[in-house]
Amino acid sequence: AGISSPLKFFSDVVSSNLPSDVQTVLLIRKARDEEEEKRRRKKNIIVKGLGESTEDADTLFVNTLSSLAFGQEKKMLKHHRIGKASATPRLLRICCESVADVFSIFQVFRARRKEMLEQYRSVRVRQDFVSSDLALYRALSERAIQLNDEEGAQMWTVRSLRLQRLETPQAWA
Repeated sequence: AGISSPLKFFSDVVSSNLPSDVQTVLLIRKARDEEEEKRRRKKNIIVKGLGESTEDADTLFVNTLSSLAFGQEKKMLKHHRIGKASATPRLLRICCESVADVFSIFQVFRARRKEMLEQYRSVRVRQDFVSSDLALYRALSERAIQLNDEEGAQMWTVRSLRLQRLETPQAWA
């Protein structure tokens, strides 16, 4: 049996033994770093559920989204897989030029997902979150799933880190 502690990281142990003014400085620094990271990630989209086959398949998906969102003005979007290779497909991160581009892609994806190729219908897109926002997103997603199970239809979803009731219910399997 190992030693159990409420402190999970070495930094927690170090900061717990520091004077309160130093702890305050460390907390401010951590908050500032997280805000900077949030600003950087606002221009990213995370794609979940896209089968992992080849780089060409990822490029085809990203180019399809870009042409749907921007038409003739099609933008070259950078993209790469994140996470370790495993039995489940890794997430795809798409890096956009602006936050407005991110929202254009979200709108097009929501409106036209059902028209997309069969292989893209189970794909989901979301913002790229920092760890604290990701924890909130996961908790809200679990709650949405519980509510949808109770309703027997997809009536709830998570958008902009808020639980939102859909106006038009969708089939729930």
